[in-house]
Amino acid sequence: MKLLYRKRDNDKMIIGLITEEDDDLWGVYNLLSLNDEIESYTSRKVQKDIGNNSYVTEIRKLMLTLCITKIDFDCENNSLRVSGKNVKANEYVKIGQYHTFDIGLNDKIKIMKKNWDHIYREKLEECTNIKNNCEIAILLIDCGRANMYLLTQQLYKTVFSINKIIHKKKDKNNSSSYKKSLENFFNIVLKNLYSTISMKNQI
Repeated sequence: MKLLYRKRDNDKMIIGLITEEDDDLWGVYNLLSLNDEIESYTSRKVQKDIGNNSYVTEIRKLMLTLCITKIDFDCENNSLRVSGKNVKANEYVKIGQYHTFDIGLNDKIKIMKKNWDHIYREKLEECTNIKNNCEIAILLIDCGRANMYLLTQQLYKTVFSINKIIHKKKDKNNSSSYKKSLENFFNIVLKNLYSTISMKNQI
C-alpha cells in the first residue's frame, strides 16, 4: 500500500493511501474504526430532472466523505465494504444519506481519525512498508540485467529493475571497457540492494 501523506488537522489525523495489492484491503480494514471518516471516489445511481416532472436515472462518479457506521471484510473474496453517512454537502447526495464504498485495488482513499495512537501508527507502518514484512528477498542477475523482489506470505513486489549495456569482451583491447561496464553494473546493483534491505547481522 502506498502512503501519500499523513498530517495532523486539529484533533484529527488525516492519512492518504492507495491500495496496490490484495493484502492492502486487509490493511485498510485494520486501520478503520467506527465513527472514523473516509473519503473516496464512488459510483452512485442518481435521478436527473429532464423537465415536465420527468426523471432519468444515471450512474455518477462522485467524491463522498462518510462517517463510518459499518465495516465488512470478506476474506474469501478479499472484498472490503465501508458504509456510513455522508457528512459533506454534495449535488446528488444529501448530508446524512447513507452510502457504501466498495474499496478495491488502485483506489485512492483518505482516512480521518480522531483516535490516533501508537497501535494505529504501528498498523500504518506495517501495511505501508513492505520492507518490514518481507520474509524472502530474491535477486536475479543476468548479464546487464538485475531484478529484485520482496516476498511476504501472500504477495511479492518488484522493488527495482536494472538494465545496463555491458560491452562485449571481443579482444584484449576491449577488455578494459568490458570490465569497467561490468563493474559499473554491479555497483548500481549493490547500491539498490543496500537501499532496499538491511544487511545488518547477515552472513
